[in-house]
Amino acid sequence: MVTVGDIIGGGFRLIRERIGAVAVWAGLYLVMNVAVVLALRPIMAGTLAAQAAGAAPDPALMMAGMSQMFGLYLLLMIGLPLDTWLRLVIWMAVGLAVYFFYGRKHSVLRRKEGNAA
Repeated sequence: MVTVGDIIGGGFRLIRERIGAVAVWAGLYLVMNVAVVLALRPIMAGTLAAQAAGAAPDPALMMAGMSQMFGLYLLLMIGLPLDTWLRLVIWMAVGLAVYFFYGRKHSVLRRKEGNAA
């Protein structure tokens, strides 16, 4: 049985084995975060004032935050073994097939067309 300690220990072992690559990626990630924060600082000031007045958040600001999270997830996923990627692709295909076929049968548009005919 795999425990949480085994998983965490495996992660630390991977970091010890590839400490140079981890340091480079961590440094690049830090530089990217600082650059985004500095670039968006003027925008954030206006956005926070607008949000206080009840306006919707700025899509560019939301995309910047999402791109940072994507970068973090990509950094973590690079170290995954090939069999994990294969399982991911298979389950994504199964999920998309279920989503597609369920949506075709239960779509609101299809029910509206069926009632109109």
